[in-house]
Amino acid sequence: MKSILTALFQGEIRPSDQYIPTGEAYRAIQAQKHRRCEEFRQVLKELDPELDKQFIQVLDGQLDGLSQEYFEMFLGGFRLGAKLMLEIFQDELSPKEEDELSE
Repeated sequence: MKSILTALFQGEIRPSDQYIPTGEAYRAIQAQKHRRCEEFRQVLKELDPELDKQFIQVLDGQLDGLSQEYFEMFLGGFRLGAKLMLEIFQDELSPKEEDELSE
C-alpha cells in the first residue's frame, strides 16, 4: 500500500476535491445563490448577450481566486498539523524551536 505522503505528492489525493459540505443550510444557500445568478444572467442575456459573457468571465475569475484561498487555507492547516506533530514527538524543544512554533 502506498504511503499517504507519496499519494499526496503524486496528486492522487486532493483534499480540496474530497471536502464537500453536506449540511442542509449550506445546500440551501448554494441553491439560492445559483438561482439568483441564473435569474441575473437571463436579464443580462435579454439586455445584451455580450454582458452575459463578461459576467461569466467575472465569475470565472472569482472562482480562480477562491481556489487560491482554499489552497492557502489548506497549507495553513497542514502546517499547523505538522507543527503539532513535531511538538508531540519531541521530548523537549529548544528555545529557538519554541519561538518558531509560536509564529
